[in-house]
Amino acid sequence: RLNQFGIEVITANCEYAGSQWELPFLPGRGMAGPDRCFTFKNSVKELAHLHGYTATFMSKPFAASAGSGMHTHISLLSQADGENAFADDAEQHGISPVCRSFIAGQLAHAAGVYALLAPTVNCLKRRRTHTFSPTNVSWGPEDRSALIRIKGGSTASRHIENRAPTALANPYLVAAGLLAAGLDGVERGLTLDAPASPPAEEDPSLTPLPTSLPGSLAALEADSALVDALGRDFVKDRKSTRLNSSHITI
Repeated sequence: RLNQFGIEVITANCEYAGSQWELPFLPGRGMAGPDRCFTFKNSVKELAHLHGYTATFMSKPFAASAGSGMHTHISLLSQADGENAFADDAEQHGISPVCRSFIAGQLAHAAGVYALLAPTVNCLKRRRTHTFSPTNVSWGPEDRSALIRIKGGSTASRHIENRAPTALANPYLVAAGLLAAGLDGVERGLTLDAPASPPAEEDPSLTPLPTSLPGSLAALEADSALVDALGRDFVKDRKSTRLNSSHITI
């Protein structure tokens, strides 16, 4: 059914909890990627409902069970010839200087963009070591505990995977935030430090990701590059928009 909607599911396999499934689908260019993700979520919920089930994308639906992520894969193609701009087999780890700067940008803005990737308290409950959920600002080739993982065995398919987005995150905001962070790194020519020694989550020297919503929101508000990219109408100072409790009716 999902393929009939244009989602193009690659595989479907049960993961670490009962009724938890991983369904990766083919990428889409530009807005087609978030569109597919949005359609996928709503289609799964509707199809489950038609069969008498409830599908949830809560990041941590059960405290004692596995959490659910929305690992987001990003590729960059050359506008001139359509070739993979992230791949360079002559470079270390097979990634190009552009890719290294893109990753460096995502790492530099990791704290600020985290408010979009893990937007609720329940999302933060997913983040635990040894659960394939990143806990710090890190990268590495094929390291499933790192924030950013290098993917793709061939030159044509090499790309990056950001493992922080939770299943509940808005795919449009995830795409906007991650692209803004990465492209800022490319525009400024940021250099990339050495990858973390796997597993990255066990390295206490690495900067931890925010552990609370106030912390991630404060980091977003303080990140001028992200604020400019997302728009100041979108990112507002919580102090100036806080509602008086006497005006709220429940």
